[in-house]
Amino acid sequence: MVVTGREAGKVCPFCRFPLKVGEAAESCDGCNSLYHEDCWRDNHGCAILGCTSHRETAIRTAPPPPALGSPPSPTPTSVARRRRKAPWLIALVVLGIAAGAAAAAIILTRRSDHASLASDAQLQTHLITVSADQRTLNTLLQALAPTTPLTPLREAARALGQDTNGALTYAGTLTPAARQDRTTLAALTTALNHEHAYAQALATLPVKFTKPQAETVVDTARKTQTAFTILHTQSATLPQIPISTQLTTNLLNHASNPLPPPPPPPPTTGQNVGVPSTYQGRFTSVDRLERCNATLNYVYCSAGPSGKAVKLTVGEDVTDLGVRGSQDLGGASMPEGTSFTTPNGKITCNSSTRGITCMDTTNGAEFVIGDYQVIVKHPGSPNRSVGTPATYSGYFTAVDRLERCYANDSYVVCTAGPSGKGVRLVAGGSATYEGVTGSTDKGGPSMPEGTSFSTPQGSFTCGSSSRGITCTDNATGNSFTIGDTLVHVTNDNHEVTY
Repeated sequence: MVVTGREAGKVCPFCRFPLKVGEAAESCDGCNSLYHEDCWRDNHGCAILGCTSHRETAIRTAPPPPALGSPPSPTPTSVARRRRKAPWLIALVVLGIAAGAAAAAIILTRRSDHASLASDAQLQTHLITVSADQRTLNTLLQALAPTTPLTPLREAARALGQDTNGALTYAGTLTPAARQDRTTLAALTTALNHEHAYAQALATLPVKFTKPQAETVVDTARKTQTAFTILHTQSATLPQIPISTQLTTNLLNHASNPLPPPPPPPPTTGQNVGVPSTYQGRFTSVDRLERCNATLNYVYCSAGPSGKAVKLTVGEDVTDLGVRGSQDLGGASMPEGTSFTTPNGKITCNSSTRGITCMDTTNGAEFVIGDYQVIVKHPGSPNRSVGTPATYSGYFTAVDRLERCYANDSYVVCTAGPSGKGVRLVAGGSATYEGVTGSTDKGGPSMPEGTSFSTPQGSFTCGSSSRGITCTDNATGNSFTIGDTLVHVTNDNHEVTY
C-alpha cells in the first residue's frame, strides 16, 4: 500500500520514525499497525508484542529444515521432555500477550487522548509549515504591483492550500480529553477552514480579475484573520499564522478595472473654524483629521489617520474608495454639532464625535467617515435613526453601528461587525455565545451611550455604553455584553468572556 495524507505522520513500530505521504508501507492484519515496507520485511512481520500476527509471523519465518549432515531430529524422549515443559511456555506466552495488550492499550490511549494540543509535535509541525507558507504568500502580496505576474502568487497559494488541508486532516484525527483542548481544537478547525478557503480564492484568481473579485478575496482574508485572532485568545502557545488583510488589499491595485482617481481639490481657502448653513467648498472635522470637499454634484472625504476615502455622488450612490491617502488642503473646520447644506439643497453634511456625516437628500444615500472607519448607507437602506424609545422591540445598534441587535419579549440576539461574533439571550433561559456568525447592519436606530430601553412586556432591558451593548433578562438576571472584539456572558452570576 502507499501512505496517504490520513496515514502520514503515524510512527512505524519497528524504526520509530513517522511515515510520509507516498512511501510504500505494510499493514498488520492482526493489529492494523502501519510499517515502512523495508521495516516490515526486515522484521519478518509485526513488531508489537502480543499481536496475534507476531506469533504467526515467527512461525512462518522459522528456519528451514536442517541440511544433510546436520544433527539428527529429536528423539521421542526429548520431545516428551519438552512437552513436560509446555505449561511453563504457555504461561510465558500468556504473560507476553497480556504485556503486549497493555502496551497496545497505552499506545492507543496516548494516540486518542491528547492532553495538550500545544504539546502535540505533529500538530506543531503542520502549523509551522502553514505559517511558513503564509509568510511566503505575504512577501509576494507585499511586492505585488499592477505589472507583477500572478503565477508565483498562485503557486504559493496552492502550496498553502495543500499544507492547510494536511493540517485539517491531522486535526480531524485528534480527540482531546480536556474540555479546553476540545474548545481550542474547534476554533483551530474553523480557522484552518477559513485559511484553506483563502488559499483557494488566491490560487484560482484569473489572469485578469475585477475589483469585486479582489474584494471577495480581501473579505475572505478578513474572516480568516478574525478566526485566528479568536483561536490565539484561547491558546497563545500554538504557532501563529500571519494572515494579513492589509497585505491582501494590494490585490485591489492589480484589478483590471481600478476606480478613477479622486477629483482634483479646489484651491485652499484657509483654515477658519465654522462654516455657514449654506456652503460648498473645502472643509474638515473639528480636529482637521477628516478632510472633505463638497460641490453641487458630489462630496469627497478622506481620513488622515487611516488614509481611507469615500465619495457620494448626487442621485447615484456612495463609493468606498479604500485607502487613498489624505492631505489637509485647507478649508474651515466644523465644530461638533454644526452642519451645512449645499446651495442646491441636495447634500447635507454635519460634524459629530463620529467624524463627518454627509447625505444625499434626493435618495437617502449617506456615509460617515471617522479616523479609522467608513460606514456607508446605500439608497433605500433601512432606517438608521438615532435613539430608541423607553419601550421598544425590533432592530437596533450601538452608537457606532458596529454592534447589531434584534430584541423582542422572547429573545435578544446581537452580532459584532469587527469580530463577527454572535450572542443570544432567551427569556427565562441562559445567555449563549454563538461563535463567529458574521454580522450585517439590518437597520434600526442606534443607541447613544448611556441610553436604554425595555421590551414591551418587560422581559429584557438593553443599554448602550462604552463597552458596547448590554442586555439583561429581568426575570433571571442572566445577561450579556457584546463589544467590537469581546463577548461577556453572565449566567447565574458566573461570567465567561469569549
